[in-house]
Amino acid sequence: GVGGGVVEAVVSTQSTGKNIDHSMQNITASSDLIPRVYEGGFEVWECTIDLLKYLLSNPHTLDHATMVCDLGCGAGLLGIYATLTSSPPPAVHFQDFNSEVIKNFTMLNYHKNCSTLTEANVRFTAGDWSSVKLDHYDVILSAETIYSVESQHKVLRVLQ
Repeated sequence: GVGGGVVEAVVSTQSTGKNIDHSMQNITASSDLIPRVYEGGFEVWECTIDLLKYLLSNPHTLDHATMVCDLGCGAGLLGIYATLTSSPPPAVHFQDFNSEVIKNFTMLNYHKNCSTLTEANVRFTAGDWSSVKLDHYDVILSAETIYSVESQHKVLRVLQ
C-alpha cells in the first residue's frame, strides 16, 4: 500500500484508461504536463509520497482538523489519508485542474479506500486555480503543485 499501508491501493491510470476520453489519453501518453491542458494529475508524484511519510511519522498533525483541502489532489492520496486516519473524519475537499482526473482517478481511489465510511463529508471539484474559491480550511495539503511562476501566483491567490 501507499503511505505505510494506510491507503490500501491506488487505482492505476492503466486500469482507468478505458474511461478517459481519447483526447486526454493521447495527452497523458505523450507528456507528464501540458500547461493549462493537462497538469499532471494522473501521476503520483514523489513529493506526495514524501508528505504521506511525514504525516505517518507525525500522526497528530491532523488531530484537530475539521476541514481539509487536498489542493491539486491528483490521485487524492493526501485527502484519503486525512479521511482514514481521523475520527471523526474531517470534511475533505478534493480539488484538481482536470475534471477527467477527478472522475477517473481521484473519485475511484476515494471510493476504493473509503467506501465503508458512512460519516465522511467529501467534495470533488475541478478547475484552474485562478477560478477556484476555497472555503475556510484548517489544513490545506498539497504536494508538487507549484512548478512554474504562473502556478505560484495562482496558488498564492487561492490561499489569500
